[in-house]
Amino acid sequence: MKAGITSYTTLSEDEKDELRILRKRHKTVEKEYRKKKTALTSLQSYITGVVTRNLNTYILGIDLVYNTLVALKERVALIDTARQLYLST
Repeated sequence: MKAGITSYTTLSEDEKDELRILRKRHKTVEKEYRKKKTALTSLQSYITGVVTRNLNTYILGIDLVYNTLVALKERVALIDTARQLYLST
């Protein structure tokens, strides 16, 4: 065995309990991460599917959902002069 490595059988009962708790926490965190990753992937697919073809070119290659939404907002938001004209009517 490599130096500094302890086998499971040499751990005390308290250390084994602590290891079990750490494993459970890790599994819980990993499960939450996978749920969030799946949700974000689904949202990304939904956005890409809903956006019309002429706007798809502005979001191709963007991996993050937030960056996709920012790119779409920048593309479809009214520019200041158009907003001012719209508000003055």
